[in-house]
Amino acid sequence: MQTKPDKKDKKKDRLIIVLVILALLAVMVALWAVFGRNRMPVLTPDRVPEPEEHAEPMPDAGEESTAGGNSVSLTYSDQVTIDLSAETAALIFANPGKSSGDILLQIEVQQQILVQSGAIAPGNQVSTLDLLPDAVGMLQEGIYEGNFHLYFYDAEGERADVDTIIPITIFVKH
Repeated sequence: MQTKPDKKDKKKDRLIIVLVILALLAVMVALWAVFGRNRMPVLTPDRVPEPEEHAEPMPDAGEESTAGGNSVSLTYSDQVTIDLSAETAALIFANPGKSSGDILLQIEVQQQILVQSGAIAPGNQVSTLDLLPDAVGMLQEGIYEGNFHLYFYDAEGERADVDTIIPITIFVKH
């Protein structure tokens, strides 16, 4: 003879179902956080990268380095404009001829790298750089505080042990 399940058994079954659903949701969120974001870190090369395609000679490159070691000279503006529709960053950054090595430039916001240049040789400047493929999806219109992260390479093409972070303001438009 069958008996009707009492109210306690029904409540217990419902509670178990709710807890299983919550556990599945927690697992799904954890998997998304670990695998679903597709934000791979951008690695900085140990050897000098290919020359930056947008680099152009400075109109007045200045004198060449005569220093017997490594020397750096920079010209830059601390404001960058990112155009999401063109997927580019407009900036002023130059590696004058007084420098003794190439520079790799990254633009980062909230610890996310949005732009990485190729090698900017002494006597060259850039005014436009391409955004990394995932950068457009990370940003929306507005003003961001960010950084130029500079990596220096010696005359033999080896990455120097020093790098520099320069605070910048980034204006993002569509």
